[in-house]
Amino acid sequence: MRMVAFCITILHIIMFNVTTYAQDTNIEHGDEVTHLNVSNVIQTEWSLDLSKLAVLTGEQILVWNTEDWQLLYTIPDAYVYEMAWHPTGSMIAGLRAGRSEELWVWDGDTGELQDQMLDNYLKIS
Repeated sequence: MRMVAFCITILHIIMFNVTTYAQDTNIEHGDEVTHLNVSNVIQTEWSLDLSKLAVLTGEQILVWNTEDWQLLYTIPDAYVYEMAWHPTGSMIAGLRAGRSEELWVWDGDTGELQDQMLDNYLKIS
């Protein structure tokens, strides 16, 4: 089943089965698959194999298994403004801003922090 995630408001993410879309992709013609109640949604990212959906909020990253829509894990205190999956799905990277930009890397299966890298060239003194 091919799906698409829509962030309709900052409080809801709704997944639709795109194989049931009409030719004009009118959303009323899709079948709702699941509805996730998440506050302050900034970004949604599918893993390349579509087995996981990561949702970035203002302070955390939530990762769902897309087969049964169970929450796999939460990365608390992420505070990143952008995230992306590694092509293998083995890692999630996020950019954090402050006095310098930081790249944070978490394990894609467990959510455990793997690495932090500082961009020293962007430091402002």
